[in-house]
Amino acid sequence: MNNKYNFKIFFKKLKNIKDYKDMAIKKVDNTNTVNYKGYRYPSNVGTGSFSSCIMFTEYVRNSGVGTSPGNAIILYMPERASNPSTVNWESKATGVGVNAVSQMLGNNQNAAQSGEQTMLGGLGQLISNGVGALAQGAGSAAFDAAKSFASSKGVNIDLSFEEAQGIISRTIPNPYIEYLFKGVDFRNFEFSFKLYPHSQAEAENIYQIIKVFRSAAYPNAGSANDAILGYPNEFDIEYLYNGKTNKYLNKFKRSVLTKVDVDYTSAGSWTMTRDGFPSQIELNLSFSEIQILVASDIRNDISQGGGY
Repeated sequence: MNNKYNFKIFFKKLKNIKDYKDMAIKKVDNTNTVNYKGYRYPSNVGTGSFSSCIMFTEYVRNSGVGTSPGNAIILYMPERASNPSTVNWESKATGVGVNAVSQMLGNNQNAAQSGEQTMLGGLGQLISNGVGALAQGAGSAAFDAAKSFASSKGVNIDLSFEEAQGIISRTIPNPYIEYLFKGVDFRNFEFSFKLYPHSQAEAENIYQIIKVFRSAAYPNAGSANDAILGYPNEFDIEYLYNGKTNKYLNKFKRSVLTKVDVDYTSAGSWTMTRDGFPSQIELNLSFSEIQILVASDIRNDISQGGGY
């Protein structure tokens, strides 16, 4: 590239943090991206072929609704945009004992309606199952003793009692498998952007965009000797189309920035402009939401702005 940048003038203008904030928006208006004055890349993002874009708005940790953002950034729509599922289930073999207790509890519930006879029947069934379990335990102990004896004679029996029982009887115990709901994790999102400075203004914006993201990912010093660290800042993330929320894509809960990777040699080798600015930068961001989703978050239809 033949662009000649004079960064001395640029750095002189941005001599303190107040100058950084003056370049960023103090109030975000999602209805008009064209008038947006925060950091952006490319310079025409939000219009024409870049009408689809993504906005990151930085907030102080635990700031309330309506709080003015510290910095805000609009970037072009990344090549990969997905909405991950974080619902966790686990299959678990509960065994005959848990099944018997479950039956007894079910019978106890019926007993409240049909009398004590049903509950007594459930207890009887539990005792019967318990006797069977004890018998199986005795068989397992005898099998283990036999394996130990065989091993002392140099014969290795690489079978469990249940496996040996299955070979002989051609049956296996019913594992009584249940599918247990284990909860919901936070959603994680990853975005990758390739940044090429086509002008001095874009180089300045790229420099500030990276600085904002990196500083937001790190904690603030809470005391003179750094014995206490304040939580890093948070982000609101939003997909935009023609200056408004893209209601066909998922929304985001308030998120924290967990990774900021900056590759100055993404072209395969080091290349730069005449002033030393990298001619291509790859910016990889990872975010994690700090609130879990519930069904009501997702049920909002398109007329209500879409769901999460």
